[in-house]
Amino acid sequence: MLMFVAGVGVSMVMPAAQTSVINAVPPQQIGRASGVFSTLRQFGGVLGIAALAPLFTALGGYGSPQTFVDGFGPALGLGAGLPAAGALAALFIPARRGTDPPTPVADPDGPGERERLSTTGYR
Repeated sequence: MLMFVAGVGVSMVMPAAQTSVINAVPPQQIGRASGVFSTLRQFGGVLGIAALAPLFTALGGYGSPQTFVDGFGPALGLGAGLPAAGALAALFIPARRGTDPPTPVADPDGPGERERLSTTGYR
């Protein structure tokens, strides 16, 4: 049941996190922001495994059901504590200041092209 709750929580958080990252950058940097987000998400998973596996093997193992539980409990606790610490740290991130609106660039296709694109949505 606990793994089900964790799966539901992750599936609800990840799209919201991706959307907030994409909305935090100008349109010209969306690809870069998405790549950085994906890279850091993968790095976080690797770092989590690197932190949990030594704890599991130091306190337990696969020798018997009891040794498995002895290692799994503390590893699960650390696995829950790391995101909680991250959420707590996020509370201290300063609010984003307002940014200047983007400056318009000259339309290379000439006048009128911008209006056509805004009504059709494509070139």
